[in-house]
Amino acid sequence: MSQSERPSIRPVLLVLGAMFAFSMMALFTREAGANVLGVAAWRAVIVALIFGVWAVAKEGKDTALKPSPTTWKLGAWLGLALAIASSTFVGGYAFTTVANTIFLHNLAPIVVFPLAWWLFQERSHAAALSGAGIALVGVALLSGVSFFQVAHFANARFIIGDLLAIISALGYAAVLTLTRLTRRENTPILTTLFVSWSVAAVILVAVALVFGGLWIPGSAVLWIVGLAVVSTNIPFYLLNLGMRQVSAGMAAVLSLSEVVFATLLGMIVYGEHLAPIGWIGAVLAGLGVLYAVSQHDRPADGVIDASVNTLTLNAQTQKARLGRVFLGLLLLNSGVAITLTTGGSTAPLLAIAGLLVLARFGPGLTTVWLEGRFARPLRWGGTAIAAMAASACFMRAGTLNIAPFSLVSLVAILALGADAWLLRIEPKEERDFQPMLTLGLATLVAAHVAHGIGHGMHDVLAEIANFALGWASIGLLLGGLGGGLLRASPGETGVIRWFEGVAWTLGRGRRPALIAVSLWLAGAVRVVPTGSVGIIERFGEPLSQTGGAGLVVRLPPPFERVTTVDTSQVRRVSMIDGDQAFLTGDHSLIDLAGVVHYRVRDPERYAYGVAAPEEVLAATARAALIEIVIRRSQDAVLTTGRAEVEQAVLRLTQQRAEALELGVEILALNLNRTAVPAPVLAAFLDVISADEERLTAINTAEAYAADAIPVARGEALATVLRAQGERATIAAQSAGASSWFTAVSDGGERSPALTRTRLTWESLEKQLSAAKLVLAPSNVRVWWGRENARTPVDVPDKDRDRSEP
Repeated sequence: MSQSERPSIRPVLLVLGAMFAFSMMALFTREAGANVLGVAAWRAVIVALIFGVWAVAKEGKDTALKPSPTTWKLGAWLGLALAIASSTFVGGYAFTTVANTIFLHNLAPIVVFPLAWWLFQERSHAAALSGAGIALVGVALLSGVSFFQVAHFANARFIIGDLLAIISALGYAAVLTLTRLTRRENTPILTTLFVSWSVAAVILVAVALVFGGLWIPGSAVLWIVGLAVVSTNIPFYLLNLGMRQVSAGMAAVLSLSEVVFATLLGMIVYGEHLAPIGWIGAVLAGLGVLYAVSQHDRPADGVIDASVNTLTLNAQTQKARLGRVFLGLLLLNSGVAITLTTGGSTAPLLAIAGLLVLARFGPGLTTVWLEGRFARPLRWGGTAIAAMAASACFMRAGTLNIAPFSLVSLVAILALGADAWLLRIEPKEERDFQPMLTLGLATLVAAHVAHGIGHGMHDVLAEIANFALGWASIGLLLGGLGGGLLRASPGETGVIRWFEGVAWTLGRGRRPALIAVSLWLAGAVRVVPTGSVGIIERFGEPLSQTGGAGLVVRLPPPFERVTTVDTSQVRRVSMIDGDQAFLTGDHSLIDLAGVVHYRVRDPERYAYGVAAPEEVLAATARAALIEIVIRRSQDAVLTTGRAEVEQAVLRLTQQRAEALELGVEILALNLNRTAVPAPVLAAFLDVISADEERLTAINTAEAYAADAIPVARGEALATVLRAQGERATIAAQSAGASSWFTAVSDGGERSPALTRTRLTWESLEKQLSAAKLVLAPSNVRVWWGRENARTPVDVPDKDRDRSEP
């Protein structure tokens, strides 16, 4: 696009607004909860009806219902492109991954550039091509495409889905190109859209009937109507208005912002999160779009005029610029030092401001001193510093916690005064004002002051300060990519001046005062979150409490303020910072750590009773813990008595909190650590070892006793029983002998001869019991053997006779 065809900011904003409205399609489609193809078909029907009524009302009945042949032709082709883009985009979702569908669908700019040249010889600027490339890389990182996964190409379903997504990109490219063509032909916007969406509705309804997705539940109708009006009718009308001046290629690049808008809406509405690579992709996509928009007035070949790099500066200006560079270093070091010492979240903004000053004036001043040498390293160095500042602002958005008027505010005020003084030293023709940096530092001071007086807009002011510094960083980043930082006066660069236009606009006439008054009056509206109670105070005196959550309109601070106290949240406070040794009742040491869970019961007492209720509650719980532990033994606290200690401390803490009127209800108290202190751990282990040895000895003795006593008792019982047996035996033997003697005596008296013979033989038997006797008749030969004899020996008759009785 030539210099004469360069669009103003209004049509670009119209196209961006259309892309923002397009990005809400996913929200309406998700809430509809119906078949996506059916939603697309009914959306087309409703959009066609609305455009038809709108065209009749605004462009006239004859124009809307009797379109010209050119309108019919272009509208029909546009409707066909819309139908192809809508149906194939849905098909891509159904067959391949969502990431691939989004990325391939957004390849439309690659098709738009040659298509616009082929149809109506519209040449896209080099900045649009570069911005499209940067944004497409960002979309790829943001969506997480899976082209480099082998499994993706092994699945025919994925390949079909990818082809459908590519066709949707072709259809979307045709939509943008034909829309641009309708603006060049100057056809009626609403009538053309009515014709195109009527054709698209017929095609999409037919497709939905074929694939069985036309019928949808009644609950989805309202969401489809919202989808038609908010995300179709309005954005297509805005797109047509903007493309009167915006080329097809530039519109294609701007369409890539739809992915970024959709991602942000998903994070805000559904609480979705991005991986770090996704954040990088979102930043690249946004930078690509911004680069294409802001670099439209660069020379076609992208070469920076050599005279720009060798511009001379007045000696007085060089001294002033050098002072501003030193001011940047002071801001950078002050921000880092305050962050490291106090940990405030707003102190890094001072460091970011210092980076902006260094990136803005450092490369240009050094280039002048070096007479253009080392221009390329200086250019990329300044660009890198600006990128660091932009990234830091982006990462801190939404995380700033404002403290009262502090050292940060003092440094910012001194920096503003020093920069204004150095700016006045510069000659008027070489003066380079930094409106966005000034806005950021001034708003940062205002945020701290607002917090000090209790104004509810302090968080908003802090975010405005961060946004202003981030906006200035992006301008310097894009200016560095274009070589603008090498100029003696970087503020004269188009892209930097364009990004600082907001501050220039706000700084004219009475607007700063009106803005300041408006922000102060906005503090009259306060929001009480759900589950919280607002305490209304006037000049520091509490007056009343709000009935619950909602909006509260009171006089702005410092007249009245609303202190919000959350009464539904279960809060948690540590009663011991780290491990602390306590003395128990048995004069032993023990390390304890615990937390108190509580909820605010009386908001006014909690907010105004003591200066630091959480610290007082922690100290109260700690004192109660000392009082309870001193009455327990170490073993009881370590083992079985732990739950009892917790309950006793909870009851005592609640009693004392009520006496102190803290306005809290203690829900639970937990000792999350009970251990022996490290310095006495060795002695404690020795005591445990000695106790274990004592118990071992006792157990061994008891085991021996348990084994020896039953054995001794058994032996004693056996001895008693054996003695009793012997006694019985002796008694029985005595009785038997007595009976034997009596029987013999009685028998002897009756048969003396028989008794004498019997006694003789029994006596003989007893005497000869040890001898070897052989009794045999006389006629029997007896083999008389001896101990070592090998032959029998005959017994003589006399011996034989002698052996007879």
